[in-house]
Amino acid sequence: MRLILRFVTAILVLWLFSTVALAMDSIVVSPSVKIIEEEAFSKDVSINRLILNENIEKIGWRAFADCVNLTEIYCFSNNVQIDESAFDGIQGAIVYCYPGSTIEQLAQKIGLEVRLPLLFEINCDTHLNGAVGLPITWEVNWLATIEQDDIKYKWTVMRTGDTQPIIQEESSKSVFTFTPTKAGTYMANATILAATNTASRDSDPVDVAASVYFGIYEQDGKTSTHDPLEWTVLDVTDGEALLITKKIIRNDSYFNPEWIKYKYTYWAESCVGSSSSINWWGVIAKDSMKITGITPDHVPLENHTFGKEEDIFYVHSRYWLNEIFYESAFDENEKNRIVTVYNINEDNPEYGTDSGPDSVDKVFFLSYSEMIKYMPTAASRKVTMTTMAARESQDNIGKYWWLRTSGAKRWFAMHIQGSDGYISLFGSDVGHDNVGYRPCIRIRVGG
Repeated sequence: MRLILRFVTAILVLWLFSTVALAMDSIVVSPSVKIIEEEAFSKDVSINRLILNENIEKIGWRAFADCVNLTEIYCFSNNVQIDESAFDGIQGAIVYCYPGSTIEQLAQKIGLEVRLPLLFEINCDTHLNGAVGLPITWEVNWLATIEQDDIKYKWTVMRTGDTQPIIQEESSKSVFTFTPTKAGTYMANATILAATNTASRDSDPVDVAASVYFGIYEQDGKTSTHDPLEWTVLDVTDGEALLITKKIIRNDSYFNPEWIKYKYTYWAESCVGSSSSINWWGVIAKDSMKITGITPDHVPLENHTFGKEEDIFYVHSRYWLNEIFYESAFDENEKNRIVTVYNINEDNPEYGTDSGPDSVDKVFFLSYSEMIKYMPTAASRKVTMTTMAARESQDNIGKYWWLRTSGAKRWFAMHIQGSDGYISLFGSDVGHDNVGYRPCIRIRVGG
């Protein structure tokens, strides 16, 4: 009984044999087969292509003799024992095999052309990106070991609807990365250039949107709709992308325990100024109780009791971003792509105000130096608000957005004026609730 499997052309596409159309019947030897008996396929005129697995040890007398339509022979065994009559009567066939193999020696002896078997597919790990500014990475995945040093890769990237390639590049690397600047559907072609053969393969298409959409957050004021969050790409480094929301999505304070007049704080932690003698408990000016002796373990709370500094962290923007926003805006797959970031919190560059200890965040505001690096022009810092953010800005001046760097005083934080991109190093009182939130995240590029 023959242990040979016959496959139609559609199945063989997976093997990516060459650029030649696959039009006839082929046979693929099962990996469990080690010996092909004498005259096993002799005079079988239906065979066009033969694929011998790496486990083949012996091909018998006239096993494929007079298979006159056999034009391609692939052999992945280096040391198969072949009877010299195995391919008698076959002319013009091309033998794809490894240099120095026994089948190469027989092919040369009986006058058949020998080429290197270039069997590969193209993998793409960036199917979940699909956005302008996020790179697409394609990689050749070899389906058979290649023992040749002088292989070159010619990469061609096309966008659907374009008549000319966007880029063509020859490289010695099997990995190619391209960052789209326009929306559309993209595809890469890899052509392998070897000394004895060439082969080509197209990738699957990758859809690219104009913006990155990641997470859900209420923006239009209609709770019946799901509003995908739109992000701007600030930077891509080492497979990670730094994103900032395209619009101001919320207007609220940086840190605002309203029962304390002066709100001392850092980005990393909530605290009230122990060195100030002006700490007011309550909001009625004439009847307020003057509080002194504030320490990290003796902080006035909203209910007119005392607690520790961590007890008031929930009124900090950092808490809202890393707890409430992070937990509600992203699903589990998205959370798995968000990178935990070690943030350096530098002092105010003009006033020298301490911005406190460094922090570890999943969601954060930009620092002053990050903003200068990634948004260096006023135009790049201009921004508008979502419908919901505009509603939260009751006095209609919520056109600013917070940075995490301290302002001129310990109860100030720097901000950007969104209407013109102006940078305020002096900053704004951290209790002002009409300054906008533009969350930042760093995500892993790819799927």
